[in-house]
Amino acid sequence: MSEITSATINTLPVGIHRLEPGVYLRVTKTSRYWLFKYTIHGIRREMGLGAAKGQTLGQVRLKATKAKSLLAEGIDPLEAGRQAREESRARAEAERKEQACPRVHEVLGDALEHIFFLRQFMGKLTETSWAGTFKKIDRAFGDKRVDAVHVGDVVAYLQPSWTTQPRTARDNLSRVVAFFDYCVSKGLRPDNPARWDGNLDAHLPTLRAVRRSVPEKHHAALPAEELRRIAQVLWDAGTMRSLRALFGILTVGRLAEYGHAQWSEVDLRRATLSVPMDRRKDKDPEPFVVPLSRQAMAILQRLDT
Repeated sequence: MSEITSATINTLPVGIHRLEPGVYLRVTKTSRYWLFKYTIHGIRREMGLGAAKGQTLGQVRLKATKAKSLLAEGIDPLEAGRQAREESRARAEAERKEQACPRVHEVLGDALEHIFFLRQFMGKLTETSWAGTFKKIDRAFGDKRVDAVHVGDVVAYLQPSWTTQPRTARDNLSRVVAFFDYCVSKGLRPDNPARWDGNLDAHLPTLRAVRRSVPEKHHAALPAEELRRIAQVLWDAGTMRSLRALFGILTVGRLAEYGHAQWSEVDLRRATLSVPMDRRKDKDPEPFVVPLSRQAMAILQRLDT
């Protein structure tokens, strides 16, 4: 076995040449590379230390020393190297995902537009309300990566209104769920951190339980006498706007339903107003037929003069 020196390393013949105990240079017809041979748990193993070209003998000995130190601790150098490579790949993948995954504030606009498309809201008030909620989401965790938002972040966002304003809390929950459903559908994260079952239910009481101590507040209804007085004022004013408002009171409809009514939708003989699908909130294909009272019919007769 020929001695290995810096001068002879490139001239040694085909075969195995020892540098020191356990460290060898293997020479083939096409390559020269270093090996570390060792035994662990009764098994003989070989570990590559790299090509001969581009390495000094000192660098090879340093690699071998590190491998021998691991062996002295009962650690297999080959397994340690494999684990180190896997950890390095995992770190690289995490960095890649961190760079690739957008922040919440970068996705909110597209998500809101998609939700509007799916739900086909009637009227600007609902859209304005959703946009306002999405601004709250932006303030809560807009700078976080979409895939880095956890259940704790969602709980912190919901808690301020959860036990004091059940209606607001319900809206906040449904809208943050809708946002993360969009993110899941786009492959930006694997799950929805705002889902209730097996997730939020471990951190927050149900809204049904909350309402037992915090009843939902509704708008106060006008006393009958006050409503009668207002109706008379509207009738006496006789303007298009006042009569339209009075017609809405008498039909108990939404502005979108009665405010854009057409004469073709009115059946004077049957005293009905048929609201077509495009003005119905539920988008039911069947027209919504509203019976017209004697007073509502009087308004139509007045408008037709």
